[in-house]
Amino acid sequence: HGGGMNIQSNNILGKKSSLTLINSIFSDNTAEDYGGAMSINLGNHSIINCTLINNYARYNGGISYNPPSGYHKSTLVLTNSILWVNKDSEGMDESAQIYNFIYDCWKPVVNYCCIQGLTGKLGGISNIGINPLFVDTSNDYHLQINSPCIDAGNNSAVPPSLLTDLDGKLRIMNGIIDMGVYETLNTYNVDTINGDDNNNGLNRETAFATIQRGINLANNSFTVLVWPGTYQEKINFLGKAITVKSADYPSILEAPNNFAVSFYHHEDANSI
Repeated sequence: HGGGMNIQSNNILGKKSSLTLINSIFSDNTAEDYGGAMSINLGNHSIINCTLINNYARYNGGISYNPPSGYHKSTLVLTNSILWVNKDSEGMDESAQIYNFIYDCWKPVVNYCCIQGLTGKLGGISNIGINPLFVDTSNDYHLQINSPCIDAGNNSAVPPSLLTDLDGKLRIMNGIIDMGVYETLNTYNVDTINGDDNNNGLNRETAFATIQRGINLANNSFTVLVWPGTYQEKINFLGKAITVKSADYPSILEAPNNFAVSFYHHEDANSI
């Protein structure tokens, strides 16, 4: 049981195991019988901002949760996590993502999660069953810009000590945490007056000084937000489908060589 992790406890002297998993990926694991990603028996466990994907078992490719009935109370709390493309012999429905053998006893607490095949049987709040839109479901579990998992988590579920995601980026951007292990950045800020190209560009207080710095770091679908000021630079879109726009009052772009913006790399209508 438990291709990625097998959590068992025999309740010796009334003590049960307790585990908290945060910012963790469980992928491409296989179990012969139950729980391709993990099998959980007795204990009190929390899974926060984790991504479980592409795991396989004969039964329950994602999480197999089998707490004992009776007085051995166990808890499993799953929050801000994504369970997707986990498979078992029956396919990839909800029970292949997470299955509780004793629904009328110690039911898992599942909130703010994205679960393939979601039926509502798990209960909880703010859960979705919509495609999370990973960059690549086979090997890149960052979220695309239009993912429904962006800004869809619960900030209060995250320990104050957790400041970064699995990439080392700020764990909470845009005010609300994303589901899964990665935060999605889609805007860079530029401020010629107070900015510095050594900043991270995540907000006005840590803005870049030049527009080109924002363009250089941006991915397709990003926005480079330009705060008021006079920018003396030539900018090149580098073939990227991005938007460069003023954050407030229009900014001034003074071209040093009589032209301000260059489109040399087959840009199209998505370069704005």
